[in-house]
Amino acid sequence: MIIVGPLADNVMSPAMMPGGSLMPVFGWLVGVGAGAGMALIFIFMGVIGTGVALLGYVFSDVKDVKKKVPDYDTVNENPSGVSSPS
Repeated sequence: MIIVGPLADNVMSPAMMPGGSLMPVFGWLVGVGAGAGMALIFIFMGVIGTGVALLGYVFSDVKDVKKKVPDYDTVNENPSGVSSPS
């Protein structure tokens, strides 16, 4: 997150200005000029975030976390960790 500001100001904004290097590729999507570089960063981060979320379905540990991890209330009923005789 720290590098997004300098990346937007020094790389993406100049690349999305008229005649910039990324303007022919992404100009149709976010436009050209001021703010287009930051808009492109938002789109990239959205695609990356969606990809990471969908990647969670590939791993069974993430997919089945509801079954594998006990509920908070169930764990807190016996905070000492010692099972009571039944």
